[in-house]
Amino acid sequence: GKLTVKDCSVIANQGSVITGAAYAGGIVGYASSNSTLNGNTVNNINIDATSCAAGGIAGIMLATGSADSNTVKNVTLTAGHENWQNSVAAIIGCMTDGTITVSNSTIENVTPSAVVGSAHADHPTSPVAKVQARIGDKYYTTFVAALAAAQASETITLLDNVTLAETTKNKKAITLDLNGKTVTGANGAIVFNVNAATTIKNGAIKGNKSGTSDGLINIYADLNLNSVTVETSKINALRFKAGDCVATLEECNVTGAFKGYGGSVWEIKSGTYKASSTAINDQLNGTASISGGTFHYEIAEDE
Repeated sequence: GKLTVKDCSVIANQGSVITGAAYAGGIVGYASSNSTLNGNTVNNINIDATSCAAGGIAGIMLATGSADSNTVKNVTLTAGHENWQNSVAAIIGCMTDGTITVSNSTIENVTPSAVVGSAHADHPTSPVAKVQARIGDKYYTTFVAALAAAQASETITLLDNVTLAETTKNKKAITLDLNGKTVTGANGAIVFNVNAATTIKNGAIKGNKSGTSDGLINIYADLNLNSVTVETSKINALRFKAGDCVATLEECNVTGAFKGYGGSVWEIKSGTYKASSTAINDQLNGTASISGGTFHYEIAEDE
């Protein structure tokens, strides 16, 4: 059933240890669905999960649970099993598939200091899931779920690499912080259809979408790419699908062609761009404004 723990303190003597055979937490090992853990404090203790996950407040939290205004200080967390080394975090060790909310946390001198841990996906009986993304205080086990939940002006931050088997569409003006992670389109999938003004930054987008009618990213609205690697083994990395849009690229590394559309504008400020055919194809009356960057045309051996 639902668990509620509020304003509980665990303050230990130096060298004290909490050990759990499976899930270990400073307040609770296993927080069931819809649990609420608010205003709790854990200080000066080591937490060790011998076989699964360890968290400063809870070892595991099931979907739709929440943890607000918790404090964890002077804590070292460990997971004994080699497959659970990522399921160790300052507040929640790991979570089940879905969404949890972790807000207003105070974390000081905690190892590791991540707020929510991520389980490994290869454990056949594991009820937990990797945490792929967050929006503010909300953590999501899939990027697709985070994208569906995102509201205008919000930022999705990736917490793990993502593989997409199908095209994703964003219909709200958002920022996607790749956070050094990679989004890969599997089996020829389009990675993004950009249907509203979007900023994508700090990571990589890769795939092998073939054909000339689509790109790895299809652009229907203004797009800002900043410090992003876009890499396709096929033809188009980026393709406008509508006019009167601007794609701004800064400090990007793009392998693959650009394809314009009537009224579309490429605004390239810096970066490196490689293509085995025309890098910027304006046959559909798109235009380009280039103020910086390096361009490479890769000529095949038989040319």
